[in-house]
Order: sequence, then structure tokens, then C-alpha cells
Amino acid sequence: MSKENLYRRVSASARYDEKEFGYWMSDLVKLIEEFIITEQNRQEEVARHEQLISYYSAQKIEKLHIATLKSYQKLIDDFPYRDAEYYRYRFMLHERENELFEKQKRHESDESLQKAIDSLDLYYLSNKLKYSCEMLNRRRMVTSDYQLRLVNEILQYLEQHPNDNIPPVAVYSCVLHSFLHPERESYNNLKALLDNYAHLFPPEEARDLYTFALNYCIERVNSGDAQYAKKLFELYQVLIDKQIVFDHGFISPWTYINIVATSVRVGEFAWTEEFIHRYKANLRPQFRDNAYTYNLAYLYFYRQQYPKTLQLLNEVVFDDMFYALKSKVLIMASYYELQETDALESLVASFKMYLRRSKLISDVKTERFFNYIKFIEQLSKIWMGDKDAHRQLSLLADKIKATPNTVNVRWLLDKINAKMNGQ
Repeated sequence: MSKENLYRRVSASARYDEKEFGYWMSDLVKLIEEFIITEQNRQEEVARHEQLISYYSAQKIEKLHIATLKSYQKLIDDFPYRDAEYYRYRFMLHERENELFEKQKRHESDESLQKAIDSLDLYYLSNKLKYSCEMLNRRRMVTSDYQLRLVNEILQYLEQHPNDNIPPVAVYSCVLHSFLHPERESYNNLKALLDNYAHLFPPEEARDLYTFALNYCIERVNSGDAQYAKKLFELYQVLIDKQIVFDHGFISPWTYINIVATSVRVGEFAWTEEFIHRYKANLRPQFRDNAYTYNLAYLYFYRQQYPKTLQLLNEVVFDDMFYALKSKVLIMASYYELQETDALESLVASFKMYLRRSKLISDVKTERFFNYIKFIEQLSKIWMGDKDAHRQLSLLADKIKATPNTVNVRWLLDKINAKMNGQ
């Protein structure tokens, strides 16, 4: 497949011409791009109707122009979603109807111009709210200087002119309010809107919308509002029942672990076990074994079946950094629960060395695991026969609460409370 061999197959000349060959390749790319565009247009019914209407309008073929407009109207009426794109299609339809009306020069009333403007407004509002939500969401994750313009004016307009019957406007304005006013209770309203309208969005967009609701619950849980753990679990159940959690039949390993962690937290052990086994096949093959094994071990741990936890985690070699680190955390906690002091000390020493030597773990993550090691070491050395034990445990709890960059914080605090209560 060398350039010289290809050139000789096509050209009558035996002498290779680099410049001419370059022209051929450039022309070939253009042809491929034309093919891609043609195929895309062939599959996009809306785009085909748009192009036909433009052609018939330019050629003044009024009969076919009107027939195609009617066909276009039916296509939009049958469109399965009511997202921003739906209102864009409606705008384009009414815009074409208005163009035809102007060409016919009829002196009578016509609604197409008003419908075009109304649809354009809804298309703009839907996308403006959607992208404003995305900008605020990104601000949480990365430092940015995004400028939110006209948002207050739009929200003020929507208060005076509610659009609760327009799915993208209703849902995204509710999400936006939850970002701008986190102190207000907006979850129930958002959940109700999603229950009513989620099926009117493409699967990927519906998944993103539910992610906003999930993140809202997670933030409330992290802020200490325990009731939202149950709401988070119920929301995951909805995502599973509606198949929204799946992408082409597969579930993300991170979603899989989040569902397991949430259901375990609310004590739904039987449900969790069934979920782990049932949806193992929905994990992509490259993630399947690690995700399944770790999550099953996680469940066994919180069922206080520590030997089973150790058996699973010790028999598997985790080649993924995430699972390797999280597994060591579970193993250390299992040794603590089983009072395997020597095994715990040995793992602490090897884990410290592993963290120091690894160049793949970020400094922030390394700190999180070192903090955990430090605290579990201190906890294991506090003997309840010591008259000063309660004071030491209380001080340790204060240190842990003041060190948020630590893994497994909730378990550490639970163990401190258990020790203080003589358990």
C-alpha cells in the first residue's frame, strides 16, 4: 500500500509524481466528504424536506412546494421528542410557510409568521436555559470565567409567562433554579417534571437531565441531609426501570458502583445483591470482572461478611488503578473488623510504599489514602482499657472531620462511635 505502488496502478507513467499524487488524495478526501454529506442527508428526513422546499421555492414549483410543506408538517407532528430541536423544526416549517405566503401575495390574514416567531422563541429559550445549566455545572468542576447573560431577565419573564407545558423550558428552568438557589427545595418539582417529560427527550439528553437530579441529591447527602440518601436510591431505581441508565445496552462501571454504594447505604442489601448479579452482563467486557468483583466484595463488607470480602479481593489481581486502591481500603477495614492486627500492620506498610512509588496517582489522591492509613492506624492503637481512650477517640473524630480529603470517612467515624459505645 505504498504511495508509489498506488500511483503506478492508476497512472500510465512509470515515474512516481509526489505532487500529482497529493492532488489525487486531496480530490479523494473531497469525494469522501461529499459521500458522507449525501448519506447523512439521505438519513435525515428533516434536512431532505428543507432542501426540497428550498429548491421548489427557488424554481417556483408551487404545487410540489405545498405538497412538501404538508409532508414536512406531518413529519414534525410525528417527531417522537419535544426537545429544543422540535421547536427548531417547527420554526423552519413556519418560516417556509411564511415565505410561500409572501410569494403568493395574498391579501388575507396568515398565522405562519406569528407561529415562526413563537417557535423561534421556544427554541431559543430551551437552548439558552440548557446551556446556562451546563455552564453552571462546569463551574463546579473546573475554574472558568463563563458569563451568564440575560439569565435573570429570562427567569423573570418565565415567572410572568410560565411555560410549564413546554418540556425543555420547564425542566431546564427548574434545573437552573436549583443551581442559582441551592438553599431552596427544588428536588420534588424537578423529579415531577422528569417523571412527566423525560420520555420526550432523546435518551442521552434524558440521562443528562436525570444526572442533574442525581447530583442534587448527592450534594444534599454530602451536606448531611440523610433523607436524600433514600431519594437518591429511589431515583436510581427509576433510571433502571426506564432504561435511562443504559447506553446502548451497557451501564457505566462508575454508575454501577454508585448504585451499589447508594443502595448499601440505605440498607437495601438484598436488592443490591440482585442488582450486582443481574446487571453484570450489562457492563462492557473490559470493565466487567473488576467492577463485578469489587462491588460484590463491597456488599459483603457491609453485610459484615469480612472473610468473604477478603477472599474475593485477595484472589483477584486488579489491573485498574481505581479498583486496586479501593480494594486495599476495603481489605484494611476488613482486617480491622477481624482484629487481624499483624495483617493490618503489614498491609499498612506495603500500601504506604505503593503510594510513594506510584507515579500514576495524583498528589491529591495520594493524600486522601495516606490520611485514611494514618487514621486507621491511630484508631487500631486506641485500647478501650485505657482510661484516656474516650478523649483520644473524641480527638481523633475531630481530626477526621477536619480532614475532608480522606477516603472512607463515614466508616472511620462509625468505628469510633462503636468503640466509644463499647461495641
